[in-house]
Formats: sequence, structure tokens, C-alpha cells
Amino acid sequence: MKYFFFYVIMLLFIFLLGFIRVNKEKYEYQFMDKIHTSIIKGIAILLVVTVHVDAFWSKVGGIQFIGGVGVALFLICSGYGLYCSYEKFGLKDFFKKNCKNISTIFICRTPLITFVE
Repeated sequence: MKYFFFYVIMLLFIFLLGFIRVNKEKYEYQFMDKIHTSIIKGIAILLVVTVHVDAFWSKVGGIQFIGGVGVALFLICSGYGLYCSYEKFGLKDFFKKNCKNISTIFICRTPLITFVE
């Protein structure tokens, strides 16, 4: 249990560091903007990685629920980002942009996977 509290304190510290601006230019705060959702997604990734490391070493017990929290946070932030992209570009440009990115990855990976297998 002491490892869990140490971990939570470490994550809060990282979260607060994410809000500190390196440059002193004026920053207009907007709720759930790209910077903040990136910070939350980074913390969510750390939560999931921690559970996987715990499963490997089994030294920190009882924190398996943290992985579920990390997945939920990442899913919510990613969904919110997709919604903002849809609102900004409209339906046609939203699908054009996302289909272009997905098809590029698919076209590049398919020959590689076929060759490896």
C-alpha cells in the first residue's frame, strides 16, 4: 500500500509539472485544450505501463484497477480530441484527414507484416 501512495504522489507531481510553462508568454487557459489532454493521456499511459510492470515483477500488489483507470482516461481524452477535430473541420474534412492517416499506416504495414509472416 505504501508503494501505491508513493506512486499517486509521483503522478500528481508530474501532472503539476505539466502545467508549468517554460516560456513566460501569456497563455490563455481553455478547458481540456490539447496541452492538458496530452498531459492526461501521458499520465494514463504511465498508469497502464505501471500495471504491466507490476504483473512482471509482482512487487506492488493490489493496483490492477489503475490500468482500467488509465485506459478509461486515455479513451475519454482521445474521444474528446476526435470530437474537437470534427467540430473544427466538419464531417467531410474529418473523414478525409482520418482516412488518409489510417490508410497510410495500413498501406505501409501490410507488406511488412506479410513479409514477416
